[in-house]
Amino acid sequence: MPHVNNSGVRIEYDVYGHGEPLVLIHGWSCEGRYWREFGYLPSLSAEFTVIVPDLHGHGRSDIPRTRDFSDAAFASDVVAVLDDAGFDSAHVFGYSLGGWVVFELVANHAARIRTAIIGGAHPYAEDLSAVRGFSPDDLVSYWKALNAPLSEDSKRRILAFDQRALTEMVPDRIDKEARLASLAVRCLTICGTNDWRFDDMRRFASTHDGVTFAPVQDADHLQVWLRSDCLVSEVQAFLRAVVT
Repeated sequence: MPHVNNSGVRIEYDVYGHGEPLVLIHGWSCEGRYWREFGYLPSLSAEFTVIVPDLHGHGRSDIPRTRDFSDAAFASDVVAVLDDAGFDSAHVFGYSLGGWVVFELVANHAARIRTAIIGGAHPYAEDLSAVRGFSPDDLVSYWKALNAPLSEDSKRRILAFDQRALTEMVPDRIDKEARLASLAVRCLTICGTNDWRFDDMRRFASTHDGVTFAPVQDADHLQVWLRSDCLVSEVQAFLRAVVT
């Protein structure tokens, strides 16, 4: 299993398939293995070199002693993985927290990003106090209610989560839209019509050239990520058009 030392923090990642590099960035309290368990890898790895990191504090990666869970720190994990895997740049697809990491990569590491795909995230201010109240037990119960295809091992790993780290990873969001005023890459944004972030994501897409917005009907924030067949189709069509 490959890993890289990012300023003293061990970051684990996996690589699948062949083709142009595509990094998949998981959400808060999740880990890279979810992309496999939710069914993304068979189709994507048949067409791309898929790079799947565990952001620090998640999965097999270390919790940093600095307790730095900022977008910039998470983005540095992705840059370190790209360096270690031997890629100067890549397409990136992040969901929820992973989407915020993609915004940070676009804003601060544009030369490393070929295209950006963002699911369930926007760059505007947001109160996340309700999310900070979720415990590991709450998270497992929520995934079970959605019939998420998580392995028993994944559920055990959620229950073993550091509660303090979970809370620290979701500070209230501040408005970072000004950093994205001039986008240097093509973007695809994806959001469920029942997601509380739908209107803000649609607003972001409507006010920026080069951003395509793909709504997913009758799905909330987590249900969208579970619809891998729908999202894979959107991602493949977007990347094929851009690469061609």
